[in-house]
Amino acid sequence: MSRAGLALFVAATSSATLLAGSARAADELTIEEPSQSELGGRLGARLALAETMPGGVSVGAIFLYRMTARSWSETGLDLSFGGGEPGCFYTRASELTLECDHGVTDGFGVIASAGGRLYLGARPGFQSYARAGAGLAITHFAGDELTGFGLPLHVGAGGRFDVAPRVRVVAEALIQAGLSWQGRGLGVEPLLGLTVQVGVDFAL
Repeated sequence: MSRAGLALFVAATSSATLLAGSARAADELTIEEPSQSELGGRLGARLALAETMPGGVSVGAIFLYRMTARSWSETGLDLSFGGGEPGCFYTRASELTLECDHGVTDGFGVIASAGGRLYLGARPGFQSYARAGAGLAITHFAGDELTGFGLPLHVGAGGRFDVAPRVRVVAEALIQAGLSWQGRGLGVEPLLGLTVQVGVDFAL
């Protein structure tokens, strides 16, 4: 083999080796095993659409566990903090009948929930999803010394953006609806609210 041919053969072999090494390195950088679980925090606002649903600033935490490639289980805890002005009164017809007219951001509430999340689609750096579940609620209106317990359901949708390896920013909206059992003779009352929130999810 001539020197020119030998030099060409060595150059071709070296180039192929470098290209293969670069491809393997690229795969190692871009292929990441999906996490099995995630932990997130939330901050937003809840608007009460029923008289005995607490509203106000909403904060919460959520734990996600991967079931399949697109579906995850969710366990969450949400608190809402609103105004404490009295909103209940006795009707003129009967001093034993209590009615309430609280504002959309009044009261205090705690909701512990469990449910699921389904990812609908994905683009590079973005995922959209739908979520649904059920929970247990404690409601309290300090100005009226009114406390209740409820069973709310929730449905919602959102999206999240990758901002760093294993860190995602989330924006979502939820409708919460159900029934509650209130004290002071009110009995069974509806729960209905709209929660809009943002947050961060961390892959564990």
